Amino acid sequence: MKNTIYHIFFFISILFISCSKEAENVDPIIEGTEIGQFSFLKANNPNLLYDINLDIVGQNIKGRIPFNVDIKNLIATFNNNGSAVVVNNVNQISGTSANNFTNLVTYTVKTTDGREAQYEVDVTKFTGLPIVYINTNGVAITSKDDEIPGTLTVDGGRNYTDLINAPMAIRGRGNSTWWLHPKKPYQLKFDSKTEMLGMPKDKKWIFLAEYSDKTMLRNTIAFEMGYLSKLEWTPKSVFTEVYVNNQYNGTYNISQKVEAGSNRVVLGSTGYLLEIDQLDRLDPGDVYFRTNDFLINIKEPELLIDSNEYNYVKNLLNEFENVLKSNQFTDPNVGYAKYIDVDSFIDWYLISEITKNQDSRDFSSIFLNVMPDETSMTTF
Repeated sequence: MKNTIYHIFFFISILFISCSKEAENVDPIIEGTEIGQFSFLKANNPNLLYDINLDIVGQNIKGRIPFNVDIKNLIATFNNNGSAVVVNNVNQISGTSANNFTNLVTYTVKTTDGREAQYEVDVTKFTGLPIVYINTNGVAITSKDDEIPGTLTVDGGRNYTDLINAPMAIRGRGNSTWWLHPKKPYQLKFDSKTEMLGMPKDKKWIFLAEYSDKTMLRNTIAFEMGYLSKLEWTPKSVFTEVYVNNQYNGTYNISQKVEAGSNRVVLGSTGYLLEIDQLDRLDPGDVYFRTNDFLINIKEPELLIDSNEYNYVKNLLNEFENVLKSNQFTDPNVGYAKYIDVDSFIDWYLISEITKNQDSRDFSSIFLNVMPDETSMTTF
């Protein structure tokens, strides 16, 4: 009996010692501040077409959702070795917590001993450009003359102010760009002056399709040179993605319209806005005159043919053209320099040459303003 008790005690002692040694060999749990994986899973985000895995480089987490979906309520799935993860002091649960990823979102990983690390999550939606939605209630935009009423919505993303269902009317614009290309340019007019994509408030806006330019950069390059030049005014523009009646129409360059206004071409009370134009491009009611070489369309102000103002600007342009072709054209007192802002003409010519602007030879979109109080003409 004693031997039996002794053996039982011996085996219990061996078992206790063995368990104690195994307990000593178990690695303690060590908390950290790392995020090892960050994703948006379709299972948690039904609007996604498939799972999106973001890249983690240091403490920057970046990725792109390559289609146009709402990212204001996305649920992230992530791995971490901390005790808690928070966004704006709100605890985050992987696969459950939703956030607005329009702007940068900071995830903070914390440990129980007070350490923490911040990760900046940068999500690009679609192409990263602002998105414009044109709604004409299904009516096709098929005319340059007839305006179609509707609304416009802007998803400004990270850089621009949103615009929701702003009343507007839209029509086609352009010549070869309208008739020859499947992607159509437009002119849009709001009911009242409206800020558009950070550009100053106004009613009319141009949607440049840029279809014939596969780089889509030539107009923008010309604009950028205009900003650096001595031209009196150059339109501002912003690239956007455009949907018409919920159908993706492509990337457009939305720009200011060349017209008189406090935020556009400032003419004061006596100035004129002119365009070198073509007879078959004129709209009904346009007032124009001819020089020996050009047809000049008086864009603004509205004038009557043979009025004093009409004859003033007509005679001025003809006189300038005659002087330019005369033997005294270089004379500083009576030559061409008397009539124009030379610096702006030089810059306009250089920009046209550098960008190989075909229209600048004599065809269209050649604008100038006449400012009687300044006794000179300026191109832009």
